Amino acid sequence: MYTLTRNKFTADGIFGELEEDGELVAYTLEHAFEDGTTWNPILPAGKYTLQYGPHQLEHGPPFMTYEFPKVTSWDGNKHTQILFHAGNFNSDSKGCVLLGTQIGTLYGRPALISSTVAFEKFITRCAHATTIEVEVVNP
Repeated sequence: MYTLTRNKFTADGIFGELEEDGELVAYTLEHAFEDGTTWNPILPAGKYTLQYGPHQLEHGPPFMTYEFPKVTSWDGNKHTQILFHAGNFNSDSKGCVLLGTQIGTLYGRPALISSTVAFEKFITRCAHATTIEVEVVNP
């Protein structure tokens, strides 16, 4: 079972860590949505079974990744196609979970570093399993 623990909720994104059995797998970044007083991710805390399959973002070629099941977010809206994928900035996600080898700064903005490397290592680590279990935890 993987555990995604969020530890920083800001306008620049929701930052966290993805671990498996206590071992750090990658740093994470999700898009931050403002509700007037706080910053929220689309994906609620909870336990999920993710399905492996083909996907395509608005820009770029098709790729294989894991998708969270349909969820209802903090604002009551239902969301699908919440994926793990590569990306550096808050703006690279519309609710998906981005992966990186570290959290840093790119072009003066908070970002994930070496995202493609982290994403490829994660997919290899999962060994293309049909499903994986992920628990998402807020502090």
